[in-house]
Amino acid sequence: MQDKARAPKLQAFLERGYGPTVIVTPLADWQTLRVGSTNLVEIDAARTPIARVAHDAARVAVVASQTGPANARVSVYRHDPADAPKDWNTDHYSVLLNLEQHPNIHELVTSASTSYNTNLVEYLRQNVFWVKEDPGPDHWLAYNELPSIVQAVVGVRSAST
Repeated sequence: MQDKARAPKLQAFLERGYGPTVIVTPLADWQTLRVGSTNLVEIDAARTPIARVAHDAARVAVVASQTGPANARVSVYRHDPADAPKDWNTDHYSVLLNLEQHPNIHELVTSASTSYNTNLVEYLRQNVFWVKEDPGPDHWLAYNELPSIVQAVVGVRSAST
């Protein structure tokens, strides 16, 4: 069994540079979500590193899509009655599936004061990086503005509760 590679300097740099919104998770955990197409798919929030966000909401839908060979996007839709009439909050996460292929990887390595070596390459291959995006114009939505897959997920769940 291969040892888990570690890159504490790079991880600290990413967390410091992007704030506490960078979450590092094993690639194997991401693969269990089965997000492999360009279509939106529902994923179980409890199986993600953002489970707490979903747990704190009465109604929630989490969807993901592969946006490129090395990138994905996860969107969390949470109901918050206090924000009526646009009472759905949306948070997006860019998921970097192959940071080794990032066009600025060498600049990141230099900025993190670390070395691009076999350990770092293994670390990048073994992990994915969830980066919380800044809120956009879709941060607050009304129910009728939600993507249809989210309406279906939330509609089914709210009908049974």
